[in-house]
Parts: sequence; C-alpha cells; structure tokens
Amino acid sequence: MLQFSNPAALWLLALILPVVLLYLLKQKRREITVPSVLLWKQAVEDLSARTPFQKLRSNLLLLLQILIIVVLTALLSQPYLPAAYRESSRCILVLDLSASMKARDVKPSRFASAREGLLDVLDSVSPADEVMLISLSSEASVQQTFAAGNHLRVRSRLLRLEPEDTPGEWEQLPLLLNPLLKEKPRARIVIASDFANFPANSFANLSFEAISVGTSSDNAGITRAALQPLPEDPGNQMLFYQIRNFSSETRKVELQISMNEDVIDAYEITLPAGDTSDRSKRLPVPNPVKIRIQIVTGDAFSVDNDFVFYAQPQFRIPVDLQMDDPFTRKALDALPSVELSPSGKVVVRSGPAGPPDSGYCITFRRGGKDAPVSEPVQWKNTHPVLRFVDVSRWRFVPAPKTEVPAQATILVETAQGTVVYAMDRPNSRQVVLNFAIEDSNLPLLAGFPIFLQNSIEWIRDGIEKPLPTLTGSELKQEGPFTRFERQGYANLADSGESDIAPAKISGHAGAETRSVAGRIDLSVWFLILLLCIAILEWWVFHQRMHAEA
Repeated sequence: MLQFSNPAALWLLALILPVVLLYLLKQKRREITVPSVLLWKQAVEDLSARTPFQKLRSNLLLLLQILIIVVLTALLSQPYLPAAYRESSRCILVLDLSASMKARDVKPSRFASAREGLLDVLDSVSPADEVMLISLSSEASVQQTFAAGNHLRVRSRLLRLEPEDTPGEWEQLPLLLNPLLKEKPRARIVIASDFANFPANSFANLSFEAISVGTSSDNAGITRAALQPLPEDPGNQMLFYQIRNFSSETRKVELQISMNEDVIDAYEITLPAGDTSDRSKRLPVPNPVKIRIQIVTGDAFSVDNDFVFYAQPQFRIPVDLQMDDPFTRKALDALPSVELSPSGKVVVRSGPAGPPDSGYCITFRRGGKDAPVSEPVQWKNTHPVLRFVDVSRWRFVPAPKTEVPAQATILVETAQGTVVYAMDRPNSRQVVLNFAIEDSNLPLLAGFPIFLQNSIEWIRDGIEKPLPTLTGSELKQEGPFTRFERQGYANLADSGESDIAPAKISGHAGAETRSVAGRIDLSVWFLILLLCIAILEWWVFHQRMHAEA
C-alpha cells in the first residue's frame, strides 16, 4: 500500500480547485454589429446569461493539468512502499588530520594509509546503515552527519580531506562522541590515527575500533623558536630556538640559519635519544628580513624541520607622559625601549578611567586618601602586563570603587574588589589602576619599571597587531600568509606533534543494531511520471493552438 513520509504536502491538492475554476469562467466577448443573429442563437443565449460561469465540458488539457498537480503533490509527500523489516546500525568514522599524520615512515604517508583503512571499513558497512564522518586536528569537526544511504557522500568527503599542520586536540573528541553514543542504537566507532600522544585516560570509557598507522619514531625537530628585540639595542634582536631528538637512538643534526636565503650560520650537533639543545643567536635587523632556521638532516617527519620569521626592525616606543610625577618619569627614562614624546600614541596619565574605546593608555585613578591601605589578594600573573612582576608586594590606598566594564580582564583584586584591570578592544587598549601613583609604594619597588614596560609593550601590540608565527585553528597549514597588509609565516613548533612515535591501541567495538521497517522509495518514478505528463500537456496545448490558428 502506498504511503507518504511527508503527508502534510497533500494539502497542495487544493490547487485543483482554482485550476477547475479557471475553466468554468466564461470568456469575455467583444460586441460587434452584424446584420442578423439568427445563426448565433447559442451565442446570444450565452451572452444573456446572468451567471459568469459556463458548463464544464470535457477538456484534455484540464485533465492533464489536474494530473500534474496530483503527481507533484505525491512527489513532495515522499511516496514509498513498505518493505520487510531489516537490521540497521550506525557507524562513526574518525580520521586524524593532525600534523604527525604527514610522517612518511609508511608509504605514501600515515594519513594516506589511515584514510585507505577507513575506506575499507566504509565498503564493508551495509548500504542500509547510517554513517557519520568526523575529522580531528586543531578541533574535532563533523564532516558528514548520520543519514541512511549516505555512503557516497562520506566517501567523497573522505577523499577531499587533507592533513593539517596543527596539533591534534584529542580532548575534544570524547566531548563530541559522548552525546552521540547516548542515542539508540549505539554506534560503532572506528578511529584511524597514529595515536601519537594519545590520552588513553580520556578514552577509558569509550569503546572504539582502532586503525593504527606508523612504524617509526625517527625524527628531530624544532620545538620552540622566538625572536625578541634587545631593549638596550633595538637594532639587534635575539633569536632563541630549541632542537630535540625524538628518535630512540643518538642522532647527528645539521642546522642552518639564513637571512633572506643567505646562510649566516651552519653547524652540526650530536643529540642523544630524547635530548634537547637550546640555542640563541644575536642578529642585526636594520631592515625587514626573512630569518629561517632549518634542519638539513632528513627524517620521517619534515614539517618541523624549519622555522621562519618575517622580522621587522624595532624602534623605541614613543610614550606621552601626561602626569606630573617624577617617579614615573624616572622609571620611563630607565626603559631603553621607551622614548618620552608628547606625540606618543601610548599615554600614561592620571584621572578617571576613560570609556572602553578611549585609546591606548595607562591610567592611575585619583582619590582614596582617607581609605585604609590595601594589598592584593589575587592576581592574574599569566597576563602579559604582570609578567615577572611581584604583585604580592604592592601596597596602595584604593580610590572609590569603580564599575569594571563587562569586557575587561581583571588583573589584580583586593578583598574590597578589583583594583587593576585591562581592556582590549578594536582601536583601544587600556590598563587601569584604581589608585593614584602617589598613594602607593610602586615607585619604591624594583618591579615598577618592569610593570610599565610590560604594559607599554602590551598596548603597543594592540596598535601594531603582531602577526602569529604558529599554526593553529586559524592558520592550519605551514607557509606564508598576509594579514593587516603584512606578510607573516605560520610554523609548526609543538613537541607533542614532533614526537611521532606511534602507539598500538587495542580498541574494541561496542555497537548495537536495531530493526527498522524497510521501504522502497518511489520518488524517482513519480518524478519521471511528472516529466512525462508535463511534456504531454505541452504538446496538447501547442497542437490546439495550431488547430485554432
């Protein structure tokens, strides 16, 4: 018996009424003077009728148009014929796209082998089963949702996926899978990966099948690199980098450092298994220059064998001091990277806190002389402003309590509330201290110039918007990129991904099946019938037009 998945569409049958009504309406006739109407008796009687409708006569076009509406309505209602019950299950395929999957200890690569394993699993799944595809790299993402008979879409999506130069965020995968496993029937999970740095504890309660790829841990990589300007000499910058041997044996590693493709340093070091070498080099940067650290020695994983900076020359930061305080002036004069200038975009001032978009400034608030001395009870030493600053020694007389903007980052708190906060908004960065400089012991502390230096550099970064140097959720591939009309370079420097030692995971299946009513979909046949009727209606209409002509 014919049934419909979307019976609500049957309301479209009501369109038959206006179509029939169009055939009942009389045609409008023109008035013409003639010698006699004896031969037009039928026409005269029709003209004298009081009703605008005429008798419905047999009309092939009308029948075809009604049939078109009926078939179109049936098509939109998703017709099918019930079939015998069958067993159905669900399968979730997970493919690791993280950087370590580019290792070539298996041919052509770990990624290609893992993808081929999932394609074999897909071929073995019943066509009636539902399949979901999930990728894992800097985030866990659903590439194809559950649907019966979606195997071709899953295969097409699998073949389009490519590995990324980002660390794999394994912790996100259980958060995505656990809600799906609460649905019935419980899905079969197949994970294809090298399982390097796999957090087994996070998957202890998760049943899955593993397709493990990879055979070797042979790799030496650059796990960290930074380029810092020298405060006492902005024309020179210090290059810091770290090399690590992840292999199980001692390795000789050849390195080169180049500036604009010209090699300026080359050497060889011997690293025992698992050992690390930290190096630094002073480099002159009077002009924009491309700096590249490169491991020349080949290994199974080449993504971490180089690190590139597009370095810019550094200049002293102009700061406008708008408060008459000799201690603050002396602290700023002691900073080699700061230059006091009335035209400086970074402002150090006293007074009320400005609105959230009031520019780039450090503000010390006034007032609070009659309040008791307070001390910090909590502070955010991970923020760049408080780096290397011992906030526990701060003492101050706080100004009257002020309302902290909702978007602010609280840096220092007392028992009475927030005393220091930072604001980062488009075209504005502020550090606000809820006390006057003369009502505190900051000028007497050795960390005061450090605090000012950190604050000014953080504010300067908001003006110049430094470009990222590492791959991540935004920059998923190594290589040059352009942002803010400047050129940058994204690199992989992650010890977790460079440790390509594969793990052999012995997972186990925990899938369930369910009985579902089978069905034979008739939508294609109704579509063919609709096209045939439409062609026939078009032919009949044009034949009648030619006959009347």
